[in-house]
Amino acid sequence: MSADTKKPNFLIAGVAKSGTTTLYAWLKEHPEVFMPRKETFFFMSSVYKNINKSDPEARKEEDIVYTPEQYLSLFNAVKNEKAIGEVGTGYLYYHKIAIPMIRKVAGDIKIIIVLRNPIQRAFSGYSHFIRNVSEPYTFEQGLEHEKERMRQNWDFMWYYKDLGFYYEQVKAFKDNFSNVKVYLFDEFKDEPALAKNMFEFLGIDSSFVPKFGKTNESGLPGNVFLQEMLVKPNHPIKSLFRPLIRLVLPPERRREILLWLITKNIKKDKKLVMKPETYEALRLIYRDDILKLQELINKDLSHWLKQK
Repeated sequence: MSADTKKPNFLIAGVAKSGTTTLYAWLKEHPEVFMPRKETFFFMSSVYKNINKSDPEARKEEDIVYTPEQYLSLFNAVKNEKAIGEVGTGYLYYHKIAIPMIRKVAGDIKIIIVLRNPIQRAFSGYSHFIRNVSEPYTFEQGLEHEKERMRQNWDFMWYYKDLGFYYEQVKAFKDNFSNVKVYLFDEFKDEPALAKNMFEFLGIDSSFVPKFGKTNESGLPGNVFLQEMLVKPNHPIKSLFRPLIRLVLPPERRREILLWLITKNIKKDKKLVMKPETYEALRLIYRDDILKLQELINKDLSHWLKQK
């Protein structure tokens, strides 16, 4: 690796379904930020070498970057941007794999972590797959099948409960990087303040104001047939038009339009609701981890522990 090789100086390390898509959208707008795409999965790519192809949400090979050469080539277009990075929703969970690779390739870079109440995050992950017409079970049944899916090496997004034990994950990053910033999903209620603080942390113009608003909602699809066509990579109608779409639209624009269409097909008047007894069971399961986490990050998480 030559001295002038362009490489990331920050990463958003996770966690999935906690606002990472929104942060990515803000950063992509900022003129002092370079991000090649939302996720490369490079720093955890070894996980995908043996991924279970029967997983209905298995990622396409083209979505995974496996080699340092391929990864660093994504940053060849960097010009004078001050903040160079990517969003990786799985890096936090797979910290044992990701951290050594991040240190080796990029060094002691700035790390941003955004966390959500693990109970709400788990249910949002479930709702995401309901939206994608991929999850045949109830939330409770999905939790029961989680260990089996983990043993079968399904994508980490299926690990509804296991993803939410944040303490060890965050501690690993704080132990290995000198600049780690932790935000809470709850802080999105004041989007301008959150964006300003993040821009300040990255050392870029904090007066820049991005577009605010939700970017990746989950829930019950309105038209199931349309949703299946949008989310299933090998849907026959989608396959028919894919060559033309790829010809006229770049990958990033295709992703934006697809996400917009998927989100527009969500029933706004019918929300999925978790059973109170399930919420209480998860609250007790996460309690000790949350108490340790709030000491680690010096943020009050008592609202995560309140009974529903």
